[in-house]
Amino acid sequence: MAESGLRRILRARASIRESCQWGPVPSVLIEAVRSDGREQLSSDTVSIQPRTRALEIDYTTTSLAKPERVQFCYRLDGSDTTWQDVGTRRRAYYSTLSPGTYRFRVIASNGDDVWNETGASLSFRVLPAWYQTLAFRSAVVLMIGAFGAAGAGLIQRRRHLQSQAALKSHFDATLSERARIAQELHDTLLQGFAGVTLQLKTAELALPTRPDVAADTIVRVQQLARESLREARERVWEMRGIELANDDVATALEAMARERTTGTHIDVCLTTAGRRRRLPRDVEDAAIRIGREATANAVQPAEPRRIEIHVGFGDHALSVEIRDDGRGLLPQDAEAAPVVGISV
Repeated sequence: MAESGLRRILRARASIRESCQWGPVPSVLIEAVRSDGREQLSSDTVSIQPRTRALEIDYTTTSLAKPERVQFCYRLDGSDTTWQDVGTRRRAYYSTLSPGTYRFRVIASNGDDVWNETGASLSFRVLPAWYQTLAFRSAVVLMIGAFGAAGAGLIQRRRHLQSQAALKSHFDATLSERARIAQELHDTLLQGFAGVTLQLKTAELALPTRPDVAADTIVRVQQLARESLREARERVWEMRGIELANDDVATALEAMARERTTGTHIDVCLTTAGRRRRLPRDVEDAAIRIGREATANAVQPAEPRRIEIHVGFGDHALSVEIRDDGRGLLPQDAEAAPVVGISV
C-alpha cells in the first residue's frame, strides 16, 4: 500500500482504538541482519559486503498480549516504492541490491488493528565491488579515451605515410619524365640543329669555289631542317599531357586527329561500335598514344585524303583501328628500307 494510504488507515485505526479502548500499541525492534548467511554486527550503520546475493533482516515485537496476532509492514527506502504488508512474517528478504545507502523501516499492529506508526528502522550501506567503484569506471573511461586517441593517431600517421609515399612516387615520376624528355630532345632536336649548322658551314666554305656543291648542300640543309622540324613537332605532341576531361576515347582520338590535320585537305571520319563509356586511365592513355602515333604516320608520309578512325567498345576489350587512303609503301621503298632488329 502507498505510504499516504497507510497513514490514513493508521489514523482511522487509532481513532477506533481511542473510542473502543483496545489493547496497547506494540513496540517493534530489529533483531538481526544477515548477508549470505553471515550475521552482521549491530551498529548505527551496517556495511554489507560487495556482491551479496541474499540479505535477511529479522524483526519482532515486545508485545506479550497475543503475539501470534501481531501484523507487520516494512519498506526499504532506496529499493521499495510501496509498503510491503507481510502479515505475521518476521523476516524481510532482499537479493542483489545495488551499491548504495538504504534505510529499512518496519511497523506493527497488536492484532486489534492498533498500529505503531513509529516502528523501528535500520540504516545500512551496500559496498561496491572493485569494478563498481568510481575510480575503476573513471579508469575505464580514460583507457577507452586513450585507446581511441592512439587509434586515431595511428590512422592519421598511416594516412600521412600514404600521402608521403604518393607524393614521392609522383615526384620520382616527374623527374623520370623530365629526364626522358631531355634525352629525346638531345637525341633528335639538338642533333638535328647541330647537323643543320654543320651543313650550312660546309655550304659557306664551298660557295666561293664550288657553287654547285654549295647548292646541293643547301638542298640537304632544307631537307634536314624539315626532318628536324617534324621530329620536334612529334616530341612536342608526345610531351603534351593526355587530358580527356569528360570525353571518352573515341571523342579524344577524333579531336586529336582533327587538330593534327588542321591546315590540310585531309578529312577525318570517326565510327564507333558498342556502348561508349569511360575506361580505366591507363587503358585510355595507351589508346590515345597509339592513336596519336598512327595518325602522325598517316598524315606525314602517306599524304592521304581521308583518315578513318574506328573505336570498338567491347565488354572486356577496346579496339582502335586507324585507316587512310594514302599512297602506302612503294616496292622500291620497301627494298631500300633498312632492316631493324628488335629484341624483346
